[in-house]
Amino acid sequence: MYRFTGSWLHKALVRLCAGLLAILGIKLSAFYLLGLVIVLGLHKDQLLG
Repeated sequence: MYRFTGSWLHKALVRLCAGLLAILGIKLSAFYLLGLVIVLGLHKDQLLG
């Protein structure tokens, strides 16, 4: 019974960590894309100007 409870708790913790990592990864990639767009926009203005 203890092993089953521990296994369930372990799975719950793994899912929680995976969810947090996924959310963090999405936020990081969103910030990265935003920064990339801003940098490209600035360089485009410099190239055109």
